Amino acid sequence: MLRVQKVKVDDIYVPTARKKTLHPETVRHLAEDILENGMKMPIQVRHDGKRHILVEGLHRLEAA
Repeated sequence: MLRVQKVKVDDIYVPTARKKTLHPETVRHLAEDILENGMKMPIQVRHDGKRHILVEGLHRLEAA
């Protein structure tokens, strides 16, 4: 079941393989859009008992 929960950005673990798919230009555009319009779609993480792991939203996370 999905639920909304606030998590500190620094507390989200991004797997190394996911980091390799990051596109800086996309992050820049998203950051501008988030400043103007707010975050339209939250990122998704899962908790493995120790930490929050990014599931969806790498570019949104970096833009935040």
